[in-house]
Amino acid sequence: MKAGDVGGAIRGRKHGVFPERAESVGKMSNDELIKFRADDPISGVAVENGFSITGGHHRLNEIVRRAEAGELPADAEIRILFHD
Repeated sequence: MKAGDVGGAIRGRKHGVFPERAESVGKMSNDELIKFRADDPISGVAVENGFSITGGHHRLNEIVRRAEAGELPADAEIRILFHD
């Protein structure tokens, strides 16, 4: 999925953003932020017109923030693990 499309596709979250975790994720480089991590993938389940986040909440929050602020290219590829 393209970074610029992620925010509009999110339909649900397991939890909100925890400030201390958001702060540490905010220090990641763009490459670190969007790199697929098998040990902690950005993941979700497909729902009508988008997806519900099951993992990687804080990284997705930062990806959306940076894409909207122009700090991350809107066409950056974000790998999301979709599951049942």
